[in-house]
Amino acid sequence: MKILFPVVRYAETSPILAPFVKNMALAFGAEIHVLWVEPLMDQFLELRLRESNEWLNEFITDNFSDYPVQRGNIVPGDASKEILKYIRENQIDLVIMGTHGNKGASISFGSVTKEVIGKSPVPVLTINTHRLTKEFKKRNRDYLIDFFKNKHVIDR
Repeated sequence: MKILFPVVRYAETSPILAPFVKNMALAFGAEIHVLWVEPLMDQFLELRLRESNEWLNEFITDNFSDYPVQRGNIVPGDASKEILKYIRENQIDLVIMGTHGNKGASISFGSVTKEVIGKSPVPVLTINTHRLTKEFKKRNRDYLIDFFKNKHVIDR
């Protein structure tokens, strides 16, 4: 099984979801694919791609040092189109994405999430990180600590 985890650089969502993504991967013996799409916006694209590359390497080290990760290239373009393209080209089985709604009773999906949900050929699990309880986050951290402490560390 392959899980795609599209990450967001300028939000707290991705680090919050990382333990959950690892738990899902552990439960299914899955391969994790991490992907960042850099929006095409300005003449500083080359600099932004280099900075994004450094950020993605650091993100993977900080959040997945104990689990093997397939790192997707940082690609410039429209995020939803590039995510959908990556799903097809890499035979992804599940996508885990964060949402950004944090007010009221409704869940707010960004345009990228809506597009991926609407056009994905595989299931998309969306998680509103603003609604996750402290207890849920702690259970996920504790599960990972227990797994790696008492069982084994997965070889890369």
